[in-house]
Amino acid sequence: TPADTASLDRDLALGIATAAGSPTSHSAILARSLGIPAAVGLGEGLLSVPEGAELLLDGDAGTVHVDPDAELAAEYKRRSAERKQAAQSARAAAAEPAVTLDGRRIEVVANIGSPEDVATAIENGAEGVGLLRTEFLFLERDSMPSEDEQVAAYTSVAKGLEGRPLILRTLDVGADKPLPYLPQRPEANPFLGVRGIRLALDQPELLETQLRAVLHTAAEYPLKVMFPMVATLDEYRQAKAVLADVRAGLERAGVPTPDELDVGVMIEVPAAALAAEQFAPEVDFFSLGTNDLTQYTMAAERGNAAVAGLADGLHPSVLRLIRTVAEAASERGK
Repeated sequence: TPADTASLDRDLALGIATAAGSPTSHSAILARSLGIPAAVGLGEGLLSVPEGAELLLDGDAGTVHVDPDAELAAEYKRRSAERKQAAQSARAAAAEPAVTLDGRRIEVVANIGSPEDVATAIENGAEGVGLLRTEFLFLERDSMPSEDEQVAAYTSVAKGLEGRPLILRTLDVGADKPLPYLPQRPEANPFLGVRGIRLALDQPELLETQLRAVLHTAAEYPLKVMFPMVATLDEYRQAKAVLADVRAGLERAGVPTPDELDVGVMIEVPAAALAAEQFAPEVDFFSLGTNDLTQYTMAAERGNAAVAGLADGLHPSVLRLIRTVAEAASERGK
């Protein structure tokens, strides 16, 4: 599960191999961000591999070799050395601006899942954080993190960025990321159920506490906030109303809040992409969540190995939705 992956010791976990899953599942994405090679969706045959067997895992190809011979092991050691050398060369040039061959400047920001990821992101050339997954604070524990805990975590990330921009996504749980201390009714299809902003609006104490922590942090550091899994403009307006109420409460209590706070939405649901023209006047920015956008566009669950071949973020239907969003943003100067 994503919680299992997030709790792995990076010094001990050399690789991950799973019988189920797909390359765009949350667990696979977390493994990638942790720098842990992963091969997923290998089938039930993996479960019969005897304990203690030597494995050679190829995260690029998504394969596992059981008890590889000396020749194959030597070949992969050579590849590993080449990969490390290429990574060192890339890091040496990481601080240089990213410019396309036709001269277009591209901002490169990181997706991170904890304060510990900040240093690695900067080392690899990130100009900021485009997505802070706040789930790391809520998973693998028995109770919801307090407001003070959240302020400390968000402040740690912001301090580590040393003035670079930070976009924080409010809690995105449900589906394959349930919270043990937040009971939910069983759902036949959790990916189409109460998750993301739906859960936050259904359990407003979660959202209110988190937004108070966001406002505390944004009063001192450059921070933007966005809401996940928004499908309708009404959902966004409800979330903005919660934010306004929280801000008013803090101000009545004499707690500093930022003069301005940019608020956006993650475009992960085709309905929101198709309605981007209606969203654009009210949001400060869009953020594209292409894994979920592809999942819902192609009707192919991102964690299902049997339909992993459909998880193509460059499929013409997905690209058309992305273009719709980009054009709507451009028309509003966003």
